[in-house]
Amino acid sequence: MRRLPGSIGFSLVLVVLAGVLPVLAVVLGSGYERRAHEIDTISLTTLRLAQFYAYEQIAEANRLRAVLSAAATEKVVLNRDAAACGVLFRDMLLANPHYVNFALAAPDGEVLASALPFSRENLGNRKEFREALRKGDLAVGEYSRGRVSGIPILPFAYPVRDAQGAIVAVLIATQRLQDLGTSFDQSLMPTDSFVVMADHDGCRLYNYPPFEKAVVGEPLPPNVWSRMASGEQRTVFTEMGIDGLRRIFAVSHVSLDDGAPYLSIFVAIPERDALDQADMVTGTLLAWLSGSLLLSLCLAWLVGRLAIHAPLERLTRTAKRIGEGDLEARSGLIPAGGALGTLARSMDRMAENLASDRDALVQALESRDQEAQRRAALMDTSPDGIVIIDKDYRVVEANRRFAEMLGYTPEEIVGLRTWAYEATLSEAEIRSRFPMVVNILITFETRHKRKDGTTFPVEVSASGSRIFGQELLVAIVRDITERKLAEQALQASEERYRTLFEHSQDAIALREGNPARLAWVNPAFCRLFGYTPEEVRAMTGPNLWTLVHPDDREAARRGITLRLTEWFDTSRLRVRILTKAGECRWVDVTARLLRGSNDRMIMFMLRDVTEEQETRALLESAKAQAEAASRAKSEFLANMSHEIRTPLNGIVGMLQLLKLSGLDTELAGYVQMALQASQRLTRLLSDILDLSRIEAGKMPFVHEPFDVRDTVLEIRELLLPLARQSGIDCGLFVDPRLPRIVIGDAARLQQLLTNLVGNALKFTKAGQVAITVSRLPAPDESRCRLLFSVADTGVGIPEATLPHLFEPFTQSAHGHRRDHPGAGLGLAICRRLVDLMGGDITLESEVGAGTTVTFSLPFGLPDAPQRPGPRPDAEPAGGCRGLSVLLAEDDALTRTAMRLLLERAGHAVTPAENGRAALDALAAKAVDVILMDIQMPVMDGLEATRRIRAGEAGPERAATPVIAMTAYAMAEDRERFLAAGLDGHIAKPVDAKELFGFLERFAADRATGGTPPAS
Repeated sequence: MRRLPGSIGFSLVLVVLAGVLPVLAVVLGSGYERRAHEIDTISLTTLRLAQFYAYEQIAEANRLRAVLSAAATEKVVLNRDAAACGVLFRDMLLANPHYVNFALAAPDGEVLASALPFSRENLGNRKEFREALRKGDLAVGEYSRGRVSGIPILPFAYPVRDAQGAIVAVLIATQRLQDLGTSFDQSLMPTDSFVVMADHDGCRLYNYPPFEKAVVGEPLPPNVWSRMASGEQRTVFTEMGIDGLRRIFAVSHVSLDDGAPYLSIFVAIPERDALDQADMVTGTLLAWLSGSLLLSLCLAWLVGRLAIHAPLERLTRTAKRIGEGDLEARSGLIPAGGALGTLARSMDRMAENLASDRDALVQALESRDQEAQRRAALMDTSPDGIVIIDKDYRVVEANRRFAEMLGYTPEEIVGLRTWAYEATLSEAEIRSRFPMVVNILITFETRHKRKDGTTFPVEVSASGSRIFGQELLVAIVRDITERKLAEQALQASEERYRTLFEHSQDAIALREGNPARLAWVNPAFCRLFGYTPEEVRAMTGPNLWTLVHPDDREAARRGITLRLTEWFDTSRLRVRILTKAGECRWVDVTARLLRGSNDRMIMFMLRDVTEEQETRALLESAKAQAEAASRAKSEFLANMSHEIRTPLNGIVGMLQLLKLSGLDTELAGYVQMALQASQRLTRLLSDILDLSRIEAGKMPFVHEPFDVRDTVLEIRELLLPLARQSGIDCGLFVDPRLPRIVIGDAARLQQLLTNLVGNALKFTKAGQVAITVSRLPAPDESRCRLLFSVADTGVGIPEATLPHLFEPFTQSAHGHRRDHPGAGLGLAICRRLVDLMGGDITLESEVGAGTTVTFSLPFGLPDAPQRPGPRPDAEPAGGCRGLSVLLAEDDALTRTAMRLLLERAGHAVTPAENGRAALDALAAKAVDVILMDIQMPVMDGLEATRRIRAGEAGPERAATPVIAMTAYAMAEDRERFLAAGLDGHIAKPVDAKELFGFLERFAADRATGGTPPAS
């Protein structure tokens, strides 16, 4: 057997070894990488498992938040109903088996209710309770063990808010940590692996599976906790466990609302599980590599005999494939040396170079195609037309938009000369203006012509360049039809506004710049001020304010400069201006801040209101004069009433004394007629004062509950003696549907009925007077409307008089004949009162048949049924003993008459002619009551009352009742006197029966300890 050449065998051995050594290196490196990969894989798996458990806890916390949030809105929780909350919490415990208990605590920490029996305790110092109050949201507490069960728990707290957002209670829930083992059972972790839950301080809360060396409640090993507490949300590290086994730890922290972590969950898997698997795979590969090496050596010796023939055969086949165009063909022969090796390497390099050249050519062609596609896409998607023109002014290329603008197809546009679509320049002008296309760089506007002959405006941006040695012009053409139309519209709008500005009757000016100046004024402004536009524009800064009157400049500065800020853009004010001639005129100024400009520009519009201002001043002067005249009339009437009532009071007093002196029938009749005349005069004074107050708008109205039936009945009872005296039947009908109590002004209602019933009795000689009260429909349930009717069978009123009957001082009889006395004020006052009270009044009459006056008034209804109070004119329960009375009155006649009347009634009277004398008399002797006139010399009644209340007559007499007996008879006078400290009010002229009744009621109220009557 022929031996192989040494060089070939050695080469074969080297080839085999050279092939095996890299593989060996790869196997060893792969083993090392596999170990690292296995550790990374298990680390990632462990981290995902820790994250999964953390996400489960976060989901459980969010679910608990939803449960507690829903419970916090329950009415029984908001009302802190302990029994109902206990039932609710037990239902919640059944629905949430992973929780030990649900409870409710007050804001001070006191436990109010619980699902399980509990002893009274305060949770105010527990962490979850304090955090829930501080954050106003779900909070977690510290790990603990159940007092009875001893199982580990984790408490949570959630605030309960009322409708105003205030925390009224705190819900408490305790989670059972050992229930987490259900999810840990499904993890199928390797042997010696475990899951641990720790709190924020590193205290071990839960182990799965449990083992003796890891005690729940004790801190974690320092080396593990220091790596866990690094501050990262998730981390993986390798550390030695307390059992001496090295493990891979994956940690995930759990927190509420991105706050500090309250729980850390880590999963630990032994590192050896990962390394054993990697080492096993590496050993298997090394075994296979050893077998392969042995087999390769054997085959190398067998192939040796073919060491020459086989390479040559391969070189031949490779050359043939390359010749056929297969540039990927390679010889695959890499001998150590010799001609065959050189040939094989040369052939392979040649094939590689050919393949590289082919790839470069293909790539260049593809790049050119891509560039052409990009350029075509760019041109076709451009909103503007793009056209390329050669030096002969012929279109070489154009995009689709340019062709569409001119109405051609892309194929038709190529080859066109520029003057074929240029509508403004001719061929000669184009050649003259653009002789060298390569030097063109210009943007201009022109018009292009479409295929159909129409033209349109365009903007052309042209730039010449040399491309591949060819002179070309690239132009971007934009259709500016819309822009031109907008410019034309803007120009037309500016022209319209300029016309309005120039022809406006109001003065208009624009202020701008720094210093400020009036940059634009219209002719009306120049006419108003008397300046030319040049003179106005020359004014700057402070000179502008000289156009404003000196007294109005500060107000104008505040109204314009200070108001026109970023919050307000308009200011309106009225000021005076000074014209060039020095004339002062009033103008209304509207200043508007124009925000569209960069500079602070203000537009002023001024309207001359001098005539309006002068008219307003005249009107205000006339109004002031009218109001002064009205006040003077009211004061005159009030003063005349006072001056008439004072002597009239003396006359009435003396007449009443005569009546009580035992006169015979004839003289008593004379006295009675004099008293009736006095009463008529008193009513006339009251009517005149009422009419004056109504016209001045000072008539007071009250809104208080009163009994309608009693009020109407009082009027009937009051006037019934007069009816019986005249032999007239006075009937009354009240609708049974009438509400018993209404809200309104009973006194004004009585005044209306008194006037109307009194008129009916006065004008009726025979027959009857009927009073009817009924209810009308009302717009809502809180209001009612009543209809009052007074019908008589009197003389009637002529039809010609009816339209004027409600006017003051109007009567049906004219001339010197007067069958019925009166001043003609009653119906006028009734009409005014009804109008002021929101009602309506009508009158129907027929001469000889009678008259019917009907009026309706709105009243309020009380929210709840009310009982009417006692009638003000109720008689006292007992008699009246003699009182000691201090009578302060400056009029001698009135003082004498009142003294004699009071003494006849059994009272002891001490007279005083003024307030000073009354004060001295009270200081000398105590009295039961003081009758005090208001208007007196030396010291008036109000001043005397103030000094009595201040104790000048003695501290023990400061509370002596003081009754105003005065000619000031208006209701506002009465209220003013009562507010000044007086206890009652009697108007002059004083009726003896009224005075005695007042004193009797006063004595009765004083005897029973009640409040004296006010009037």
